[in-house]
This record gives sequence, structure tokens and C-alpha cells, in this order.
Amino acid sequence: MNNVNLVNNLIYIHMMKTVIVIGASGGIGKQVALDLSAQYSVIVTYLNTPVDIPNAKSYKLDLSDVQAIKIFAENIKNLNIPIYAVINCAGICEYEEGGLENDIDTWNKTMAINLTSNYILAK
Repeated sequence: MNNVNLVNNLIYIHMMKTVIVIGASGGIGKQVALDLSAQYSVIVTYLNTPVDIPNAKSYKLDLSDVQAIKIFAENIKNLNIPIYAVINCAGICEYEEGGLENDIDTWNKTMAINLTSNYILAK
């Protein structure tokens, strides 16, 4: 096998790896997804703003909704592809005017997105 074929085979094997980037619609998550899409097949999630990343498949996902997370996970399992990594870049921080400390609904939403969703995705 010549060097060109070897390199092409290595690139193909590398591109077969799939990485999931949770929260890729902006900021750090979008940049992570863009960087990874150059080397991997990428699955990205968003809540409000659809994601346009080369070599990526996008899914709308509400991390505050346990059932939506379970459906997303089941859809990924049904693709029958090996997942190389899951990178969670999603999170919220609602602290203005003491919102997090004073409002139980804000607290619950923050915990659902920043903590509970990670637990459910890891299962």
C-alpha cells in the first residue's frame, strides 16, 4: 500500500468516529463543533437557533425536558453508529437580580439544564 492510500484510509477511519456536541448553537459549543467537524462526523444539538456546521447532523433538544432528552438518546441509539465522545457545552446562568437565589422555578430550570441533563445523557 502506498503512502497516499494509507493516509486516505487513516482519514476515512478517523472520519467514521462520531462526536456529539450538546449546545452547539453559539459560543463555545459552536466553535467546538466547527473544529471537530474537520476531523469527525458530528451530531449537534440546539434549542432555539438551528446550527449550520459542515459534516454535522443537527437535532433540536430542550435540556430542561427529561422526556425530550430520552427521545434524543433513543434516536441516537437507533442510528447504530459508535459514539466516540459526547461534549456538553450547554448551560445557563440566570443570576440577575437574585433570580437564582430567590426563585425556585429558576433554580429548577438551572439544575435541569446544567446538572440533570448531563446525568440523563450519560445513562
